[in-house]
Amino acid sequence: MPIGEDGVISEGLAKVLPIETNEVFYNPVQVFNRDLSILAISVFARESRDGVLKIASRKSKQQPDESDDIVHVFEGLAASGLRSIRYIQELKYGDFRVTVNDIESIAVERIQKNIAYNKIEKLNISAVNSDAIIHLHTNRGKYDVIDLDPYGSVSSFLDSAIAAIKPNGLLCITSTDGGVLCGNQVDLSFIRYGGFALKKDYAHEMGLRVLINSLAQAAGRYKKAIRVLAGFSIDFYFRMFVQVVESAEESLAMVDKIGHVFQCCRCEYHIIQPISGRPDGLAKAPKPARISPTPDGRCPECTGELSIGGPLWIGPIYDEKYIEKCLDSLDNDRDDFEGIVSWTKINGLLHGLRGELRDIPLFYSIPGLVQAVKCSPPKLRVFQHYLRALGYRVGMSHRTTNAIKTDAPASVVFDLLRSYVASRSEELKPMVPEILMKKISTEFPFEIDWNLRIENPKSHVPIYLPNPRAFWGPKARACTTEEFEGRANAEKKQKI
Repeated sequence: MPIGEDGVISEGLAKVLPIETNEVFYNPVQVFNRDLSILAISVFARESRDGVLKIASRKSKQQPDESDDIVHVFEGLAASGLRSIRYIQELKYGDFRVTVNDIESIAVERIQKNIAYNKIEKLNISAVNSDAIIHLHTNRGKYDVIDLDPYGSVSSFLDSAIAAIKPNGLLCITSTDGGVLCGNQVDLSFIRYGGFALKKDYAHEMGLRVLINSLAQAAGRYKKAIRVLAGFSIDFYFRMFVQVVESAEESLAMVDKIGHVFQCCRCEYHIIQPISGRPDGLAKAPKPARISPTPDGRCPECTGELSIGGPLWIGPIYDEKYIEKCLDSLDNDRDDFEGIVSWTKINGLLHGLRGELRDIPLFYSIPGLVQAVKCSPPKLRVFQHYLRALGYRVGMSHRTTNAIKTDAPASVVFDLLRSYVASRSEELKPMVPEILMKKISTEFPFEIDWNLRIENPKSHVPIYLPNPRAFWGPKARACTTEEFEGRANAEKKQKI
């Protein structure tokens, strides 16, 4: 158990004293977040040192000091300091210095006690009492790694984090306002992130991409560019690891990785529309894109109206080399990370992300495709098999089962759906009959057998693992001393 009889919490190699004024501050769901971060930062430190991930432009005004081998980590919203205490004890492949910050003075006192309790005072770790936004803005270009894990939205911290990161530094960002980012509150998402997701099966990935776009725009304001090493939708939150490059030229080029989604209101048809185009080639300056998703502005598969979502990041959400290095450490260096316990889930998540097509944003959902025609679903592997047989690439989603990422045109995807429906003997009462009324235009150079058996590969890695227990999600926000006393007084009045 992570919490002992004396109330002391043990996680990884760290121990944290109990907090009497807030019994719910510790959330075991985030153990995975911290385990993943230890691996991700360690691999980044090793590969940055070896030069693999150093992509700074030669025109960069500020280059890192090559003589400084210390990796300076800043945690902005530390609460008990558990994450930073784990970092100073468990991060590998570099000499680390950790600055632990919280806006509450009582939290900083608590962090200092936890540092003493773990007997790590002689290590390079220190606690700071400050507003994270102000601290980062007044310490520009100071930190190699900045970790932000707020309760709720991370939007207000993005500009200051970009300002304080060193060239080629790493931003580790968590945002737990999934309801907003996934399209439940269009107005609030626009205010926080300058865009919004659509409420489709791909909403979690689109929410992640809206968040990345917001970070890209923040970087651009400082003439910096971002390189997404890994971006995840996990449980109830988003987590991403992003390298920041100081280059005005690359920051301008980010416009090619921003776009909108046109989504049918009746079926799964959607199309990605970049906001810029380069009709004269990459060497020329970008121009506004010519937006004409369909000839008449309606869905070509069912004539439904199109919704517009975004803007969102349409570039890659992972770096192939970086993911391979993480998986290599997972396979060969586990003994180096004695505090990590979530290896199975980390392995599944990394393999799931690697299974996505880097150049294809969003996906089709098998349940979503058949919902419009009210039909039992085809087998995912068979649907994927025939897309590949037609010469198209097929990928998955690290978050959602029964998802198909493909470079096949929507017309081909829907023609396969029509072929499948035609093979069924069941009586249908389709919600969108226009889909089935349209004739199949794709030429299939083979006979399609929808009962084809396709076995799992021998090297199959479990990707979508069940939650360890029921009610696996966020807990109540950590409260200040004043808030706790206010709650206690209110409870006393109720009892009286």
